Amino acid sequence: MALSPVTRVGRPSAGAEEAPWPSYLMCKWSLSILLALLQGQQRPSTLLRSIPGLTRKVLYERLRTLQGDGLVEAVAWEGYPLRVEYRLTPRGVALRPVVEALLGNGVSPLVVGEVLKCKWMRDILLQLRARPHRPSELKKALGGISNKVLAQRLAKLEALGLVQRQVEAERGLRVRYALTPQAQGWPALKTLLLPSTG
Repeated sequence: MALSPVTRVGRPSAGAEEAPWPSYLMCKWSLSILLALLQGQQRPSTLLRSIPGLTRKVLYERLRTLQGDGLVEAVAWEGYPLRVEYRLTPRGVALRPVVEALLGNGVSPLVVGEVLKCKWMRDILLQLRARPHRPSELKKALGGISNKVLAQRLAKLEALGLVQRQVEAERGLRVRYALTPQAQGWPALKTLLLPSTG
């Protein structure tokens, strides 16, 4: 018996382009699903096995959201039992360079989501891209960030493996923050996370 696909395409949600970063790029599960589907059409069970920690409930929630954003489509094959597979739409395939840059150099979807969600993390990384900074230099360069928030964001970036704290013992203790080798090689930091020029 020949199988013929019946395709259902999701529609883009209203206002999806208004946010600086679409919600699907800030979600570790959506990013992981998009990355898996960049390899080709897959069944839900294959997606569950290939993405550690992803539950069936969350998988279907994210697939529905990605369908609603017009990035993923379900392909239902006629016959019994019903077989459904998911694939990227042309709009989803067009995200390949973005997804690959965000997840390049071994940066996990969790780290990407944390950086994109935070108001200050991106700006701190961009400042550190040029050279290591002392906290006071970062505060001055960023403008408007409090000492407490700066300390929290630096600690978070350090925990995520993107920033390292360097203590210099010459003429008293001096602390500087620098990008880790992983962050230095992160393609997104070289292209996608740059400030907009418009």
